[in-house]
Amino acid sequence: MESLLLLTGPVIALAVVVLVTPLMKRVALATGAVDSSGGSHGEVRGIPKLGGVGVFLGLALGLSAARAVTPHVFDRVSDAHWAWVAVGAWVMLAVGVVDDLTNLRPRWKLAGQFTAALAAIQGGQSIEFVTNLLRPGYLPLEWMAVPLTLLWIVLVANAINLLDGLDGLATGIGLIMCATLTALCVIRGDPDAALVAATLGCALAGFLIFNWHPATIFLGDSGSLLLGYVLAVLSIYGRQKGSTLTLLLVPLLALGLPLFDTAVTIIRRVMAAGLATIAHSDREHVHHRLLELGLNHRVAVLTLYLVTAVLGVAALTVLYLHGTGQTLLVVCVAVAMGLVLRALGYTDWRRVARRDGESTREEDVARLSDSEEPAARTEPRR
Repeated sequence: MESLLLLTGPVIALAVVVLVTPLMKRVALATGAVDSSGGSHGEVRGIPKLGGVGVFLGLALGLSAARAVTPHVFDRVSDAHWAWVAVGAWVMLAVGVVDDLTNLRPRWKLAGQFTAALAAIQGGQSIEFVTNLLRPGYLPLEWMAVPLTLLWIVLVANAINLLDGLDGLATGIGLIMCATLTALCVIRGDPDAALVAATLGCALAGFLIFNWHPATIFLGDSGSLLLGYVLAVLSIYGRQKGSTLTLLLVPLLALGLPLFDTAVTIIRRVMAAGLATIAHSDREHVHHRLLELGLNHRVAVLTLYLVTAVLGVAALTVLYLHGTGQTLLVVCVAVAMGLVLRALGYTDWRRVARRDGESTREEDVARLSDSEEPAARTEPRR
C-alpha cells in the first residue's frame, strides 16, 4: 500500500503537465514568448516557449501531494532544507521566464542563477568532500565547499540550457538523468531525494509528449534552467559522508557530454572572437554536429539519449567500485568521449575557431540589421 502511495506524486506531476501544457502554449503566444527560429535546420516555426512553467507546476503539485500522503518520507531533514531548495527553484524559474519574455542580458541572467544557487546552499546543500581517485577515501574541501557548490549548480544549469537545441533533447536527457538519480537515491537510502527525482522525471515524461519532434512547445529557459538546477541539487544531496562523492560522479558521467560541450563552447568562442562572445549562440554544439554528419533530427536525439543512458549505467557502476576501479572507469569514459569528440571534429581547433568566427560575424551583422528594423527578432536556439 505504501508503495502505491509513493506513486501519487509522480502520477499527479505527469497528469498536471499534460493538462497545463496546452494552456501554457496559449499563454506563451499571448505574451510573445515565442522562439521564431527553433527549427533544427534554422527554419522559422514560431514555437511557443514557457514549457518550463508547466513542468514546475507539475513538480510542485506532485511533491505537495506526495508530502500529504507520505509525510514520513521527508522527515529525514528539516522543513527549512527543502524550503530553501524551493526558493532557489522559484528564483531559477523566474529568471528563465523573464529571459523567455524579454531576453535578459547575460550578466543579469548569471546573477539570478547564482542567487538560486546561494538559496540551495543556505538550505544545507554543499559539496564538502570529493573522491580521492588514487586511493580509497575522501578529500575535504573546507573553505572551497561553498564556491565549488555555487559553480557546480550554475554549470549544470547552463549545460542543460545549452543542450536545449533540438526538439525533445533536453527533456529526454533530463528524464534519463532523473531515472539514474532515482535509482541511486533508492540504493543509498535517500527516499526523499528519490521521490523528488521520480516526480520530476514524470513531469518531464508528460512534457515530452508535446516536446518530441516536431515540437509544439519548448522548455524555454524557464524549463532548462529549472531542470538543471534541480538535477544539480539532487546530485549533491546526501546526509552521509561520502554520499556526495557517489552522486557527484553521476552528473559528471551522465552529463559528461553536455558538460564537456559547455567547456568546448567557451574555449572555441574565446579563441574565435574573445571573451565577449561567450554568451553568443551558434550551431557548433554536439547535436548540431550530429545533424551535419547526416543524421536526421530524431536519430540525432535518440543517439544522445543512448549515450546518456550508457553513461547513467556507468554512474550506477560507480556504487560498486572503489579507488582504482573508479579511476579506471573514469579514464575509460574519458577516452571514449575523446574519441567521440575527435570524430565530431572538436579536436580540429583551427577549423572550429574559423567557423566560430564566421558565425560570430554573421550574428553581429544580423544584430545590426535587427537594430535598423522596427521589430526585434527572437534569438536563435542554442
